[in-house]
Amino acid sequence: SIPRIVLAPGDYLLSETLTIDHNVTIEAEVPGMAILDGGAAMRVFNVTTGGALGLVGLKITGGFVEGSNANDVRSSPLLAQLWHPSLP
Repeated sequence: SIPRIVLAPGDYLLSETLTIDHNVTIEAEVPGMAILDGGAAMRVFNVTTGGALGLVGLKITGGFVEGSNANDVRSSPLLAQLWHPSLP
Protein backbone atom coordinates (compact mmCIF):
# COMPACT_ATOMS: atom_id res chain seq x y z
CA SER A 1 0.00 0.00 0.00
CA ILE A 2 1.11 3.57 -0.66
CA PRO A 3 2.09 5.54 2.48
CA ARG A 4 -0.40 8.26 3.38
CA ILE A 5 0.10 11.48 5.32
CA VAL A 6 -3.04 13.15 6.68
CA LEU A 7 -2.74 16.85 7.55
CA ALA A 8 -4.91 18.48 10.19
CA PRO A 9 -6.63 21.73 9.19
CA GLY A 10 -4.26 24.68 9.13
CA ASP A 11 -1.79 26.73 7.13
CA TYR A 12 1.59 25.05 6.62
CA LEU A 13 4.26 27.60 5.62
CA LEU A 14 7.16 25.61 4.17
CA SER A 15 10.79 26.36 4.99
CA GLU A 16 12.03 24.26 2.05
CA THR A 17 10.76 22.45 -1.04
CA LEU A 18 9.27 19.04 -0.25
CA THR A 19 11.17 16.46 -2.31
CA ILE A 20 9.20 13.31 -3.08
CA ASP A 21 11.42 10.35 -4.00
CA HIS A 22 9.01 7.47 -3.29
CA ASN A 23 5.25 6.85 -3.55
CA VAL A 24 3.19 8.86 -1.09
CA THR A 25 -0.29 10.38 -0.82
CA ILE A 26 -0.81 13.60 1.15
CA GLU A 27 -4.40 14.24 2.18
CA ALA A 28 -6.27 16.96 4.06
CA GLU A 29 -8.14 15.60 7.07
CA VAL A 30 -10.90 18.07 6.16
CA PRO A 31 -10.99 18.75 2.38
CA GLY A 32 -9.91 22.30 1.56
CA MET A 33 -8.81 23.10 5.10
CA ALA A 34 -5.09 22.22 4.89
CA ILE A 35 -2.97 24.74 2.98
CA LEU A 36 0.63 24.16 1.88
CA ASP A 37 2.29 27.53 1.27
CA GLY A 38 5.65 28.09 -0.43
CA GLY A 39 5.67 31.67 0.86
CA ALA A 40 6.38 32.96 -2.68
CA ALA A 41 9.98 31.85 -2.05
CA MET A 42 10.21 28.26 -3.29
CA ARG A 43 8.64 25.44 -5.23
CA VAL A 44 6.21 23.50 -3.02
CA PHE A 45 6.94 19.98 -4.36
CA ASN A 46 9.73 18.39 -6.35
CA VAL A 47 8.79 14.86 -7.46
CA THR A 48 11.94 13.03 -8.54
CA THR A 49 12.33 9.95 -10.73
CA GLY A 50 11.12 7.00 -8.67
CA GLY A 51 8.61 9.11 -6.77
CA ALA A 52 4.86 9.44 -7.19
CA LEU A 53 2.67 11.96 -5.38
CA GLY A 54 -1.07 11.92 -4.78
CA LEU A 55 -2.70 15.05 -3.35
CA VAL A 56 -6.20 14.83 -1.88
CA GLY A 57 -8.21 17.85 -0.72
CA LEU A 58 -5.22 20.17 -0.20
CA LYS A 59 -4.82 23.80 -1.16
CA ILE A 60 -1.38 24.63 -2.55
CA THR A 61 -0.30 28.24 -2.81
CA GLY A 62 2.71 30.52 -2.88
CA GLY A 63 4.98 28.35 -5.00
CA PHE A 64 7.79 30.22 -6.74
CA VAL A 65 10.28 29.16 -9.37
CA GLU A 66 12.58 31.78 -10.87
CA GLY A 67 11.95 32.27 -14.58
CA SER A 68 8.55 30.55 -14.62
CA ASN A 69 4.92 31.30 -13.90
CA ALA A 70 5.04 30.27 -10.22
CA ASN A 71 4.70 26.51 -10.72
CA ASP A 72 4.02 24.76 -7.43
CA VAL A 73 4.96 21.23 -8.49
CA ARG A 74 7.92 19.95 -10.49
CA SER A 75 7.91 16.34 -11.55
CA SER A 76 10.29 14.45 -13.79
CA PRO A 77 8.73 12.46 -15.30
CA LEU A 78 5.26 13.82 -14.49
CA LEU A 79 3.98 11.52 -11.77
CA ALA A 80 1.97 13.93 -9.63
CA GLN A 81 -1.76 13.34 -9.51
CA LEU A 82 -4.22 15.82 -8.06
CA TRP A 83 -7.50 14.40 -6.76
CA HIS A 84 -10.56 16.47 -6.05
CA PRO A 85 -11.90 15.60 -2.58
CA SER A 86 -15.36 14.73 -3.93
CA LEU A 87 -13.98 12.14 -6.37
CA PRO A 88 -13.10 8.54 -5.42
